[in-house]
Amino acid sequence: MKVNGINLCIGCMHILDDSEECPYCHMRIKEYKPNPRYLLAGTVLTDRYVLGRVLGAGSFGITYLAWDKILEVPVAVKEYYPADIANRDVIRGADLNVYADENKTEYDKKLKKFIEEARCLARFSSLDGIVSVQDFFYANNTAYIIMKYIEGDSIKKYVKEKGKMGGQEVLNLMKPILGSLCKIHSTGLLHRDISPDNILFQEEEKLVLIDFGSARVQDVVEQRSMTVLFKRGFSPEEQYRPRGKQGAWSDVYAICATMYFMLTGKAPLDAIERMAGEIIKPLTDMPEVNIPIRAKEAIMKGMSVRAEDRYQDVRELMADIYEEEKIPVKQHITNKRKIIAAAVCAICVIAIAAIVHAAFKKSDDSNALESAPLVSRIPAVSAAPRETQSPPGQQLQHRKRRHLKIQMFLKRRRRRRLLRRQK
Repeated sequence: MKVNGINLCIGCMHILDDSEECPYCHMRIKEYKPNPRYLLAGTVLTDRYVLGRVLGAGSFGITYLAWDKILEVPVAVKEYYPADIANRDVIRGADLNVYADENKTEYDKKLKKFIEEARCLARFSSLDGIVSVQDFFYANNTAYIIMKYIEGDSIKKYVKEKGKMGGQEVLNLMKPILGSLCKIHSTGLLHRDISPDNILFQEEEKLVLIDFGSARVQDVVEQRSMTVLFKRGFSPEEQYRPRGKQGAWSDVYAICATMYFMLTGKAPLDAIERMAGEIIKPLTDMPEVNIPIRAKEAIMKGMSVRAEDRYQDVRELMADIYEEEKIPVKQHITNKRKIIAAAVCAICVIAIAAIVHAAFKKSDDSNALESAPLVSRIPAVSAAPRETQSPPGQQLQHRKRRHLKIQMFLKRRRRRRLLRRQK
């Protein structure tokens, strides 16, 4: 495929010589025969993105590898194409438009949501573990999302070729994705298609979650009409039912099932089979899985068949998996409270110090008064009546007792602080 005078492989977008097989991805260009509804390799969108091979296709769209002519980098192009209501045949003609004449109203409604969800995802492009959205536009009676191309293998392929992964490695790799899902769920957006084939390795041994084409904004009003979407072993039972109530707890099931797969090398039993009585082997019965018991129990709880038995959001799941570690949102709140508490303590210490200083000063004044000549201690005659006062010796004992109480209070306070630091 020629782009700007350079011959690129449609399979990996590396520079290709005259050989029939790509030396990088080993793809034979002449053997590539796409489905009639897929756009052909070499198709140019908005005079900028040159399409290569199809990376994947599902019920809601088709994802292509492409070349950005302006930035000269490979990108992933997601085309909105609901296979159940749309049609197109680019093999027999040059028409690239998508048609849905019999379901025009439904098609247009879903198309609008597709763009709205892309805009929502674009706000999270800077989050760790989430594929970045770079552009989106309308064309060919449909819409396209331009995303960063992740060249690494999927978790599914990695485990299939190399076997199960180490426990601590799984927890470290999945933590950024879990943290980012917390923020995405806070906007009401659900992924609904989390699975090992939608999590890819990228540079620096990090994971990234892709394919938000199935995402939906959670809406109580429209909850009954959510499209049925499931992947055996990784989708919760409510996604098998058109009227199943879906929420953050649905993504919790999928992410825990994916972690179970990474830790064991085997896909968990399907949710429907478990509803029928099949029992999944818990991680707590697998001593070879080297993660803390609490983390094992948390993952199994996240995979509970009944939605009400699971964690209701990812934040709760993270708190148990990583025990005392806090996610950024909670940490921010905790730090704010610590600052306020420290300020209050500082004010209390200053006030106590002032009281002690005043007590010492009064004690010194009393001693000075007792040692002064008798004449100097006789008050001037005044017409105003005098208040009855305690004898000087009794006042001194009272001040000493108060000073002793303050010293004991400060000593107990220092002891409590020392105990807190030791814990």
